[in-house]
Amino acid sequence: GDILENMPAAVIVWRLDDLEDPSSLRLVTANRQADAVVGVSLGERIGERFADVPLELNGPDDPIAYATVVRTSEPIDFGERSTGAGRGGVRWHQVRAFPLPDRSVGIVFHDVTDQRELATQLQHAQRLEVIGRLAGGVAHDFNNLLTIINGYSEMLRPKIDGDASAIEDLDEIERASHSAHQLTRQLLAFGRRQVLRPEPIDLRSFLGSSRRMLNRLIGEDIELCVVGHDPVIVCADAGQLEQVLLNLAVNARDAMPAGGKLFVESNLVEIGTDPVVPAGKYGMLTVSDTGLGMDASTLARAFEPFFTTKEVGRGTGLGLSTVHGIVKQSGGHITVKSEPGEGTTFTIYLPAIDETVIEPEPVTSPVRICSMASHTVLLVEDDETVRFLVQKVLNRAGLTVLEARDPDQAMRLADRFTGSIDLLITDVVMPRQSGSELAARLAMRFPAIKVIYMSGYMREACSGHCKLPPNAMFVQKPFVPADLIDGVQRVLQAERVGRTGPISNRCDRFGSL
Repeated sequence: GDILENMPAAVIVWRLDDLEDPSSLRLVTANRQADAVVGVSLGERIGERFADVPLELNGPDDPIAYATVVRTSEPIDFGERSTGAGRGGVRWHQVRAFPLPDRSVGIVFHDVTDQRELATQLQHAQRLEVIGRLAGGVAHDFNNLLTIINGYSEMLRPKIDGDASAIEDLDEIERASHSAHQLTRQLLAFGRRQVLRPEPIDLRSFLGSSRRMLNRLIGEDIELCVVGHDPVIVCADAGQLEQVLLNLAVNARDAMPAGGKLFVESNLVEIGTDPVVPAGKYGMLTVSDTGLGMDASTLARAFEPFFTTKEVGRGTGLGLSTVHGIVKQSGGHITVKSEPGEGTTFTIYLPAIDETVIEPEPVTSPVRICSMASHTVLLVEDDETVRFLVQKVLNRAGLTVLEARDPDQAMRLADRFTGSIDLLITDVVMPRQSGSELAARLAMRFPAIKVIYMSGYMREACSGHCKLPPNAMFVQKPFVPADLIDGVQRVLQAERVGRTGPISNRCDRFGSL
């Protein structure tokens, strides 16, 4: 008895009175753990027949199988079975039946609920990692294509000046390119592979400045209520936080086809004991709607990538998974509550900080150099179409350009070149050698050379053997020619290679790492 009571597993023992009659099974003993599994106090049922004991099991409760174990003396593995569905909490058990002396059979229930949960979390993490790697590859190649589209679009615009129809067509091309870039960012965000630029943000001010954008987004049929009485300072990427708010607002709008109310609120909260959010002080951002709501099965899959309840063509299934990825990568937490017909509430918790938000200085136009004809640039890019575009842009700006498809060709060009190379513009990831490794080799020959790195996937520049040195100048693909030329001018004007700070007003595309 003591052995059974001290076992972590639940155990029930039956005795088969008549070897030919499975219904003659009688309860011999059971431990306390078994009571929780079957939902019955088995100690009060000792001696009763199998059919008279009201077991609340989702299998195995087959007396024929138990009798078979007794007759053959062979154990049976029933696999994993759920229990407790009608008692407020489902548990999973690995169930096995073992032959025992005196025509008895022991049924052992090993609780595997926690292992299943961990396995599920591991599978989810592995899927996210695979999709994240795929997203990184897509981002690299896709942003190369968008760089080409954006570049030629900008160079074409002056040529069609005055042709309203052609300008309208070009505007559509650029809008489509922007949408494609946003989709790439979403892929990276839900895979948690975006490189974030966190800064102190006052959620109250952030929501106030977002009111007009939200009103345009949700339309006139939905009333917007923004609430935030006190400053709430968190550390987050402003652009990504805006993406979170946009995605949640779109989700709310689509859930209210006949109109309704959208509530957006910021608060400073102190979390104590909570099953989801660790204890601490948080800036809480709440987005609630009075829409259709979600049932339990939909709610369980709300953050699942590519899951959508919208009709074909209306949604990618990336909106909420993007939100989840951004919040998690920002060190925060997100919860959702919803019921059919009762609307939906998303609550985001971002760690609060004790800092003051510094208002940005007014943006001024970059100082342009009249001519860059005296400078020579070595351009290294393994994508031929991107290389051809960048070469054309640099040539039009008056620069002398040496172009190479890979680091080996670049070094051969540098060895044969008799003049001075002022600037290296190189892709981050290339065959056989990274951009930073190439820059180090060239610096031995040209100590004063300055470097601008390019990549369609910024994470490449921040990890692995391709990691760039501190304060390296970096241009994020897709970019437009004006961004590149502004950056080149600023780098060539810099007093030294390691100058810190952004080198373009478009700091989301061009700056220092």
